[in-house]
Amino acid sequence: MRDLVREFLTYIQVEKGLARHTIQSYRRDLKRLEEWAATQQKTVSDLSRSDLRKWIAQLSREGLAPTSVARAVSAARGF
Repeated sequence: MRDLVREFLTYIQVEKGLARHTIQSYRRDLKRLEEWAATQQKTVSDLSRSDLRKWIAQLSREGLAPTSVARAVSAARGF
């Protein structure tokens, strides 16, 4: 099975030229999304908009700073 997250991270590094720290943060955000999707018995590619709204709400409930939530949303949107 293809590792789409790894391919995405390589893309944003090579093609978009994002900073190493940004890529590491996106990696953590997408791992968090994958783990949350697994708790919903879904893969990331199976998530609906409604699912993503629930994930975002969960991030806020966990106490993530609004800027961190915004970055996670950006990572998910780009992916």
